[in-house]
Amino acid sequence: MIKIAILASGSGTTAEAVVQGSEDGRLNAEVAVIIHNNPGAGVVNQPSIKRHGIATQCINGRTHPGSAPRGAMTDAESAAILQKIQEAGCDLVILLGYMKRIRGALLDAFGYTTDASARMLNTHAGPLPQTIGCYGSGIHQKVYELYKAGELTRTGPTLHQVSAGYDEGPIVQYADEVILQANDTPQTIEERVKKVERYVTPIGINTYIKKLKKET
Repeated sequence: MIKIAILASGSGTTAEAVVQGSEDGRLNAEVAVIIHNNPGAGVVNQPSIKRHGIATQCINGRTHPGSAPRGAMTDAESAAILQKIQEAGCDLVILLGYMKRIRGALLDAFGYTTDASARMLNTHAGPLPQTIGCYGSGIHQKVYELYKAGELTRTGPTLHQVSAGYDEGPIVQYADEVILQANDTPQTIEERVKKVERYVTPIGINTYIKKLKKET
C-alpha cells in the first residue's frame, strides 16, 4: 500500500479527514508520518491520528537553523524532513495547511518538474490562479471580493502539484462545489469550503495515486 507523509502547521482537521478517508475507503493509502513546524500544532492531537499511533515530529527552522527566504524552510530543515519521509518509506507527500514554502532537497526529491509528475501535493482553499499567493482567511477574502466584482460565482478547494513557484504547480483537482451567495461573508465562505475540502481531499489524493501507478 502507498505510504503518505503529511506536512501540517495548524489544527490538522484536513489531515484528520485524510486519515479517516483511509479508514472508509475513499483513500487507498496509509498515513505513515506527520511532520509539523509548529510545536503547538493541534494536528498531533486529532483523534484518528492518535488512535492509529501515527508518528509525528516537529521540524522547523529552530530545530534545523540556517538562512532562507522569508516564509521558506532552511536547507537543513528541508534535508531533515526528506530524511524523515524516506525513513518512513513514504511514496507521496501531502501539504495540508502547511505554512512554509518548500525548497531544497525535499523539493528536488518530490516536487514537480516539467518532465515528470510530482510526488508532493498541496491543498489550497480556493480557485487557482485567481487566489494565487493568498493563504489562510486571505483566500476567502479574495474570493469574496471577486464575487462582489462579478468575477466568480463558485469556489472550492484546489489540490495541486508542488513546484518551485508558489501555488503554480499543475492542478490535480478543483472542487468548485460552493456556490457563492449574496448573503455570504468571507467567514461563511470559509466554513463551507472547509466542509468540502475535508471530504474531497482524500478522493483527489486517491485519484492521483492511481495516475502515478499507471505512469509507472
